Amino acid sequence: MQAAANSTPDQDLVIDGADLSNVTLVGKVVSCAERAGNIDLQISDGTGVISITYFVDSVDSDPQAVPQKVAELRPGTYVRTYGHMRAFQGSWSISAFAVRVVHDFNEVTYHCLQAIFQHMHLAKGAGTGTGGATQQQQAGINSYSGPAAGGWQQKPQQQQGGGYGGGAPVAGPPGMDPCASAVLQVVSDPNTGDSGVHVNDICGRLGPRGFARPQVEAALTFLQNEAHCYTTCDENHWRAT
Repeated sequence: MQAAANSTPDQDLVIDGADLSNVTLVGKVVSCAERAGNIDLQISDGTGVISITYFVDSVDSDPQAVPQKVAELRPGTYVRTYGHMRAFQGSWSISAFAVRVVHDFNEVTYHCLQAIFQHMHLAKGAGTGTGGATQQQQAGINSYSGPAAGGWQQKPQQQQGGGYGGGAPVAGPPGMDPCASAVLQVVSDPNTGDSGVHVNDICGRLGPRGFARPQVEAALTFLQNEAHCYTTCDENHWRAT
């Protein structure tokens, strides 16, 4: 809220010296309503309330997708959302590409601890530069596979050079099929840049491993629905969350 008060619509939000564009937020649903085929949410994370517009990808193929999602996101439910910060008429909101219900309250605790850690690292541990913070944030994000049975489980460490781009590959959560896990490795490459990896490049990398394009596209849809990746500059470029 302080960052929004100190910024203008033509600027990115700046928190602890770092530009804020893509965000993940965990909080409680205050209100939820359908509007023009999308979902308008008000989410409170304990520090304030922010508006979220959620664009449901499956609405074209399933007319009931939005009503079902509205019923799922009832007020009082804790959710995690991923999206982009947007400024409109002097106020900030989130344009979300994924919203999912939190089933394990450990995720809420973890998110609060991660927010504290990132604040302390950016404010005190990284000096004035953001390069170290970016690497630390990437390491922190890639160290967890998400809530599983019994709470958060740390991903296994793998040898340097095993993944794409020379970095350590990102392991998918337990039970993820091999194609989805392989796609997640590709889109998690830290050297892909802001635009991410083109689907043709993903298919080219995974083709020799026996994964056909329909499998790759199905895996991308699955990963997006599970909030593991998202599209960037267009629907063909992908990055890991």
